[in-house]
Amino acid sequence: MNKRTGKTVFASVAVVTTLLVGCSNDNNAERDVDRSSSTTNAATGTQSTAANSGTGGVGSQEGSKTVDAARAVEIALAEAPGTVVVEIDQHEDKSTPQWEIVVLDAGKGIEFRIDMATGDVISRESEGLDPEAQQAPAVSAQKMIGLALAATPGELLEADLSTKGGSIVWDVEIRAEDGVRHELHIDAGTGEILRTAVD
Repeated sequence: MNKRTGKTVFASVAVVTTLLVGCSNDNNAERDVDRSSSTTNAATGTQSTAANSGTGGVGSQEGSKTVDAARAVEIALAEAPGTVVVEIDQHEDKSTPQWEIVVLDAGKGIEFRIDMATGDVISRESEGLDPEAQQAPAVSAQKMIGLALAATPGELLEADLSTKGGSIVWDVEIRAEDGVRHELHIDAGTGEILRTAVD
């Protein structure tokens, strides 16, 4: 091979090598761009999902009440097996809607605060009991909720035990589907609805 031919071959190899390296770098750059795009898209998707999960959640007071009274009762009883619910009440603390569920445990009261949006138990503490709540009612809180909502469909706001006309009753407040509040007295021994009135 003469010198001129050798130089030409060497120059050709150098050009091809440069082109291959350049293409390889371009491909790597494209892959890097693709990777960063997919990471960005994944991050955006996650943020979007998180934002969507918040919509209608804790954002609005009404929208955040996803745990109803019946579910709150179940949660409290799971936290304190063998107890009986004697009081249900809605409560707002630091703008967080909560259920106050009081259970009777061997003659003593325990109050659970339950987040209405998540069902998480926020607190558990001792609670004094009215005389009517110191014995388990024959009509349980679960049964009372069913009777009350069958009579007046809507949202149960609160219920506790009191004495009316010599009988222990569940004193219940419901916001009906039309937004009107109703008060019901349900005999805690028989389940009979003794009174319904607009509050």
